[in-house]
Amino acid sequence: MRTLIVGQDEPATLQAVRDSFQDHWGYIERPFEAELARWKHFMETDEIFDPSLWNLAIAGDQVVGTALNYPYVDDDREMGWVGTLGVVRDWRRCGLGLALLQHSFQQFYQRGKRKVGLGVDAQNLTGATRLYLKAGMHPDPGREWSIFEKELRPGEELGTQSV
Repeated sequence: MRTLIVGQDEPATLQAVRDSFQDHWGYIERPFEAELARWKHFMETDEIFDPSLWNLAIAGDQVVGTALNYPYVDDDREMGWVGTLGVVRDWRRCGLGLALLQHSFQQFYQRGKRKVGLGVDAQNLTGATRLYLKAGMHPDPGREWSIFEKELRPGEELGTQSV
C-alpha cells in the first residue's frame, strides 16, 4: 500500500476506480480520457485534494484498491472523509477493503481527526455496508438521505444487476 504519486498514478488509479465501481448503482462508463482530464483538473484546482490521503493497494504494477480520502467534509471540518473506497472484482474478499479503511482511520487519527465518515449505497451489490460495520462504523441517522426516482420512459437497463 502506498499513496498516490501525482503525475504518475492517475491513469491506473482511475482505471481501478472504474473497475471497482462498475457494480455501483447508476454507474455508466464515460470516455476514459475525458474522465482523466476532469480528475487532473480537480487535482490542480481543488483545495481539498491532498495526495497524501489517496491510498492505493498495489499488486505487481496494477492498482487493485483505492481509498481516496479528503481532510474534511464540507459541513464538518472535524470529520475526515473516505471519498472513494473500492477494490477491483478479482481482489475482493481478500481483506483489502478493510486494510485500506483501517489505514485511512490511522491517517486521520494522526492528523487529529476523531471522526471519519463516508457515503454508501445501502443496497449495493458488493456488501460494503457489512465491511463498514466490521470496521466499527455505524450509520448516522442525521446524515442519511434517500433518492426518489420515476422512470419517465422505458429504456434499456444499463446498470449492473448482479455481481
